[in-house]
Amino acid sequence: MRWEEVEKPSCGPDDLIIKVKACGVCGTDVKTYHRGHPMFIPPVILGHEFSGDIVEIGNNIHKFSLGERVVVAPYVPCGKCKMCLLGQFELCSNKITSEGAFAEYVKISKEMADKGAFKIPDNMDYTMATLVEPLACCLNAADDCNYRPGDTVLIVGAGPMGLINLQVAKASAVSTVIIAETNPARRNLAEELGAIGVNPQSKDINKIVMDLTNGIGVDVVIIAIGIPQAAEQYLHLVRKGGRINLFGGFPKDSIIRTWWPFRPHGKIYNRKTLCIGS
Repeated sequence: MRWEEVEKPSCGPDDLIIKVKACGVCGTDVKTYHRGHPMFIPPVILGHEFSGDIVEIGNNIHKFSLGERVVVAPYVPCGKCKMCLLGQFELCSNKITSEGAFAEYVKISKEMADKGAFKIPDNMDYTMATLVEPLACCLNAADDCNYRPGDTVLIVGAGPMGLINLQVAKASAVSTVIIAETNPARRNLAEELGAIGVNPQSKDINKIVMDLTNGIGVDVVIIAIGIPQAAEQYLHLVRKGGRINLFGGFPKDSIIRTWWPFRPHGKIYNRKTLCIGS
């Protein structure tokens, strides 16, 4: 990774130029740096959780005006492939992306602007706006998990995404959220946000979960860490017919070994949600 000067992008009739005001460092950026990513082939500018000001606008762009404050999605779906037609847009085979936002200026296309750019409310600052994309991921996870009033949810990991998933779950009228986290600062913050924090290194999380659910298991398990071996410790805590969301994203060809006798191991494909039946 290096720091260098690059040409400012030029604005065509179907383009927007955005001056970046804030950009988050996503787990995807970190994983891309360490092990690569099929959508980001070096040399490439990373960064996709960003907000900024429109400083140049093409003649064919009608949704926005010069000077407006915007936040932009990291990609938009093509709307034509099999996954898009099934409504699973996050699995689009032909995602349309913008340039990386670890830069002063970013160019986005008309299609990106029309589908994936949004005006920032006047009372929202640029840094807060960068959390729109992580929040959208957690809202998508909530849809996949099909939260129901009264559900008990177990979230593994109280990092930024685990904590956002916690807040989305609480806003979805679930009754109880348990968070497994070894870091005391993160665990304390999760408890402040309304979760039951458990340090699995010092407490028996199996007993805690079963006591809270009368021996049935939780309705939803969200694995908000990217370590397959750690995830294996918690899959069995879901009830029959419950839902498991492998949110954290695992390395290519990861294997998760479950306790189910009819499924001694499961290969993790490019899909975040795994529903386990009885």
